[in-house]
Amino acid sequence: MKEICLALNKDGAEISYQNLRYCVGCLRRKKVAEMEQPRSNSFNAPMNPGPLNSNDPGAALKAQRAKKIKFDHDPFSTRIEDLV
Repeated sequence: MKEICLALNKDGAEISYQNLRYCVGCLRRKKVAEMEQPRSNSFNAPMNPGPLNSNDPGAALKAQRAKKIKFDHDPFSTRIEDLV
C-alpha cells in the first residue's frame, strides 16, 4: 500500500498514506456489504413485457419506436399558433 501511495504521489495525485488506507478500507467494507445483500433479479426482467410477435425479430425495436414521442414542427409555418 505504501508503494501505491508513493506511485500516486509521484504521478501527481497528492494523497497521504492515512487517507489512502481510509479510502481503501471504505471500499472494502462497501464491497463486503454488497456481497452480503441478497441479489434481486428485478434488473434482468423487462420493464413492460408486452406481447411480441415471435416471427418478427425487430418487434421489440418497432414497439419501442412506436412509443417514442415525436417532435413535429414546421419551421416554415406562417400560423402564429405554430410559432408560439
